[in-house]
Amino acid sequence: MIDVADAYGEGTADNSAAVKNILRHGEVMLHPALSAVDAEALFEKSNADALVVVSDLVGRKVIGTLTESHLLRRYAEELEKARDELSR
Repeated sequence: MIDVADAYGEGTADNSAAVKNILRHGEVMLHPALSAVDAEALFEKSNADALVVVSDLVGRKVIGTLTESHLLRRYAEELEKARDELSR
């Protein structure tokens, strides 16, 4: 992923910054088959706030992005829903 601030920040006004110099987490990616727990582990291991989601690890076609905060929010919502169903 490339952070917008890095792409347009100081020292990049002349558009000479190579993508490889501002690329973050180039080899860390999520795919749809990962569980929420495994995805969170990748966020922690890579110290990333957001990661790309690819269709598969071979083709690496980007199909989206996921932020750690969104993952945790949705996980908490699903836990709450499951707890509510158990208490009925």
